[in-house]
Amino acid sequence: MKKFNFRLQSVLDLKKQEEEAIQKELARLIQEYRKIEKKIDNLKAEKKNIQQKLEKEEGIKINPSQAVRTRNYIKFLRDEIEELTLKLNYWEDEIKKCRQNLISKTKEKKSLVKLRDRKYDEHWQEMLSEEQKLNDELAINKFNYKGNRSQGL
Repeated sequence: MKKFNFRLQSVLDLKKQEEEAIQKELARLIQEYRKIEKKIDNLKAEKKNIQQKLEKEEGIKINPSQAVRTRNYIKFLRDEIEELTLKLNYWEDEIKKCRQNLISKTKEKKSLVKLRDRKYDEHWQEMLSEEQKLNDELAINKFNYKGNRSQGL
C-alpha cells in the first residue's frame, strides 16, 4: 500500500506558519490598541474629576493662579486625549489591515487543505480499488484452482 504524499505539503506548512505569524501580530496590535484606549479612558476620568473639582471651588474663593494652572492642565489633558485618539485611529487601521491579511492567508491555507483532502480521498479510493482488484484476482485464482482440481488436472 502506497503512503499518501501531498506534493504541496511544504507550501501548506508555510501558509500555516504565515497565518500563525499574522495571528500573533494581530494579537499584538489589539493589545496596543487596548492599552491606548485605557490611557484615553484614564485621562478622560482625570479630566472630568478635575473639572468637577474646579467647578466646586469656583463657588468658593479660589486662588486665581491656581484656577489658571488647573485650566491649563485641563487643556493639556484635552490635547493628550486628542493625540491618543489619533494614535487609536492609526492602530485601528493597522488592525483592519492585519485582519484583511489574516483572512487572505486563511483562505489560501483552506484552499490548500481542501486540495490535500481531495487528493487524499482520491488516493484512498485508488487504494481501495487496487485492494478490490487484488481480492478479485485472488478469488478468481482460487476458483480456477478448485475448478482444475475437480476436473483432475
